[in-house]
Amino acid sequence: MIPFRGAHNPYQELTRRALERAGVEAVPVAGQGLFPILSASRMGADVLHFDWLHTFYTGGSPLRTHVKRWLFRMQLAFMRPVPVVWTVHNLRSHDAPLKADAPVRWFLKKVRALVSLSQSGEAMIHREWPEAAAKRIVCIRLGHFAEWYPDEVGKAAARIRLSLPADARVGVFFGRIHPYKGVGPLIRAFRGQAGDNDFLLIAGHPRDPVLTRDLRNEGGQDGRIRFHFDWIPDEEVQLYLNAADYSVFPFVDIFNSASLMLALSFGLPVVASRMGAVPEVVPCEALFAYSPERRGEAALAEALGKAMRDAHLASRGETARQYVTREHNWEQAGAQLADLYRSLVDGGEVE
Repeated sequence: MIPFRGAHNPYQELTRRALERAGVEAVPVAGQGLFPILSASRMGADVLHFDWLHTFYTGGSPLRTHVKRWLFRMQLAFMRPVPVVWTVHNLRSHDAPLKADAPVRWFLKKVRALVSLSQSGEAMIHREWPEAAAKRIVCIRLGHFAEWYPDEVGKAAARIRLSLPADARVGVFFGRIHPYKGVGPLIRAFRGQAGDNDFLLIAGHPRDPVLTRDLRNEGGQDGRIRFHFDWIPDEEVQLYLNAADYSVFPFVDIFNSASLMLALSFGLPVVASRMGAVPEVVPCEALFAYSPERRGEAALAEALGKAMRDAHLASRGETARQYVTREHNWEQAGAQLADLYRSLVDGGEVE
C-alpha cells in the first residue's frame, strides 16, 4: 500500500485492517525517498496498490513539480512488472500548482485495475480519462468512520465546550476548506435564513490565507457563525459533530467526500446538492437536497432553511448512522479488495 500515511489517514489504516481480516498481508510503504515507486516494485509484493498519487509528481513550486514529474515518469518506466491497483480518490489534486493530466496518463499505462468509491465515480473516471475504458474498474464503497474517532462527549457537554447555547439549532461544516466546497456561499445563505437561535460551526483548515480572510469577512461580526480554522485533533472531532444538529456540504463540485461520510458516521443529516456520490452515500430520509441544476445560493438557502426548521433531525441522523454502518462497512470493502487482488494474481476476472 503506497503512499501510506498510517494513523494520519483513517481511510488507509481502516483499509489495511480490513485487508488483514480478509487474509491479505497488507504492507504499508510510506512512499518517501528519491525512488519510492522503484523500491516498492522490488519488494516482492503480489500487488502494488496506490492511493493518492499527487505526492509523487507535485512539489511546492513549479520547478520542484517539474523535477518530481521527471522522477515519477522515470520510475514508472523502470519499475518491476507487478499488478498495479489505483483507488481514485480525486479526479485531480486540489493542491497541485500545475495541471496533472500527463502524469496520470503515464500512470494509467501501468494500471491493471482501478477502484472507484462510488458508482457515479466510475462514469466520471471514464469522462476524465478515456484511457480508463480499457481498464477494469471495481466499485468498492467508502467505509464509515463510526469506530475511528472518540465519541464520549454528548451534545450538552460539547456545546458547553464550544460556548453554544444548550437550546440552539446548530449546523456544521467540517473538513478541509477549498474554494470548490462553497463555504462562502454557505455563510451568505446562512445569514439570510438564520434566526437568533441558529448557529453555524465552520471547522477546518484552509491552506490559503486569502480564503481564510475572505471567509472571515463574509461572516463579519455575526456571533452566530463560529470559525475554527485549524487542524483538529482526533479527540476533538466529536466536539464539533456532536454539538451539531445537522451538517452542510455546499459543494460546487464533488467526486468523493470523507468529510461527508464522517458526518453521517456521527449521525448527522446532511444539506447538500444532489450531485456526484451524495445520493449514493446519504439516505433520502437524511438528505436536505437541492438539484445540481440549481447550484446558486438561493437553492442552498432553501435547503438550509428546511433543515433549520425540521423537527426530526435527531431521528434522521440516526437513520443516516445506521445506514452507513450497515451499507458502508469495512468487512465488505476488505473482502472485495482481497478478491480483486487474488483475481489479478491468478489472471482471472472479478465482478
